[in-house]
Parts: sequence; structure tokens; C-alpha cells
Amino acid sequence: MKQKIKSLLFSMIRKNFPEFLEEEKRKWHDLHKSIEAVVVHEEPTVNVQAIIQEEKRKWEAEQRYIKNVELLKIEQEKAHEEERRIQADRRDSERRKKTSEMYKNNIRKGKEYELFINKYFYDQGYQTREHGLIHGREDKGIDLIIMKNKVITLIQCKNWKADSKKKINHIMIKEFIGNTQTFIEKNKDKAENYTIERMYIVANDVLDKSAKNFIHENRSVVEFLVIPMKAS
Repeated sequence: MKQKIKSLLFSMIRKNFPEFLEEEKRKWHDLHKSIEAVVVHEEPTVNVQAIIQEEKRKWEAEQRYIKNVELLKIEQEKAHEEERRIQADRRDSERRKKTSEMYKNNIRKGKEYELFINKYFYDQGYQTREHGLIHGREDKGIDLIIMKNKVITLIQCKNWKADSKKKINHIMIKEFIGNTQTFIEKNKDKAENYTIERMYIVANDVLDKSAKNFIHENRSVVEFLVIPMKAS
């Protein structure tokens, strides 16, 4: 008898208990009548209300469990998302650190090459000025200034590896020429009676085709030299 009542309640309550209570009270009334009829004819001592409340309590407990499981999943996903963010930040930090180290290393190699070229010309009797080392980023692409026999030469140095994926193109050469022209205009009073020349010097031949063509077509404007870096 009890099993019949529980089965009847369980099948109806599991559908959607909250809506069942609010929107279908009439059905509850019918359910009570049906249960009472069964009880009257088969087992008068059964506490119908107690059975209903017990089934309701079980259903509510199950709903709380489901809700807690869902909340746990949400918290776990938040934790996973936070872990992914931390990992991404760590990778980004490592990339920035690596990039910073590469940048500092390139700056160091560039300065070493400028000093090497400076000594190269100094040993040949030129007066030299380490323009890039003095002015840093404000050198406007002019790393060295050398002078001999009333000729001033403005030099840009590039200490790029022979297997460098990045190549010097014609735009970079044009930019150097433009920077030297600006420098000459600003210092024309100091360079009066001097011949001004330009020189682009690299440790390895890392010019692309466009740069080589431009250098060839503008030999009278800029001279190109490859002077390998030698250990001192």
C-alpha cells in the first residue's frame, strides 16, 4: 500500500515540484482524494500527509544536491579559468623578459660593433666621433662621424648575424639618407668647406635584393661596406 502511494507521489513530484505547487494545486487536491480513497479501502491507518511531506523533503534535498553540484562546477570552472589566466600571464611575462634580454643583447652587440668600426677608422688616421654612443636613440641613425682630409663621412653600422631572418631593405637605406640630409641641414654652418659623404657598414651581407639594387643605383649618394666583426 505504502509503495503504491510513494510511486504515485514520486511520479508527479519529480516533474517540477515548484511549479506543481504554484500552478497545479488542483491536482494536489485530486491526489489527496485519490490517496485517501486508497487508504479508506485498503489501509486506513496510513498517514497520507506524512508520506507527502517525506517525498517533498526528499525531492527538495535532491534539488539542493543538484544545485550544490552546479555551484561546485561553476567554482571549479572559475578556478580553472584563473589558473589559465595565471599561466597566460606567466608565459607573457617570460616572453617579455626574453624579448627584453634579446633587445639588450642586440643593443650591446650594436655598441660593440660601433666601437669596433670606430677603432677601424681611427687606426687609419681618421678623426672619429662616436655619435651613436653619445646621443643614444637621438642619434637619428648616424652612429659614427669620421673626418679626414676635409671629408666628413656619416656612418650607420649594422651588426646583424649572417643567418638573420630579418634583412636590410631599400627603405632602411633611404631612411638613413634622409636622416643624414636633415643632420647636414642643421649643421651646415659647421660643415662649411667640407665634403659630406655617407657610408652604410654591416658586419655581414644581410641586404635584400631591393637594398642591393638601391645601393647600386645610388653609388654616388651612399657607399656600402661589409666589415666583419673581429674578436679583439
